[in-house]
Amino acid sequence: MNIDSIKQYSTFPPLSFDFVDDENIPVDCSAYEVRLLVKNFKGQTVIDSIIGAENSNGIWTNEINGMGEYQWRVEDTSKIGRFRYEFQFTRLYDNKTFKIPDQGYYEYGVVEGIEGLS
Repeated sequence: MNIDSIKQYSTFPPLSFDFVDDENIPVDCSAYEVRLLVKNFKGQTVIDSIIGAENSNGIWTNEINGMGEYQWRVEDTSKIGRFRYEFQFTRLYDNKTFKIPDQGYYEYGVVEGIEGLS
């Protein structure tokens, strides 16, 4: 998880992620449905994207090694503020779920771009 902030209305850089276990070994995500959930600080879900699904902005760059990215849409970055996100994993064969991070959230901010300053 590699982003602290992104400019308002920007779509670059993507939110990149790679999942590793406690021993720093890549997690094979092909046995899971992985969902990116982003909420504003009011608790409202603003992004709900299944990584690798059709019409999803979440893509796997290497699913076997747990690597992917979410490619922002302009509407994802239209509101200035702080946001929390997590990844929800659902194991396909038994529907057991867990979240990364397992406690708390990752955070990023959408900040005003130069064009918004006057």
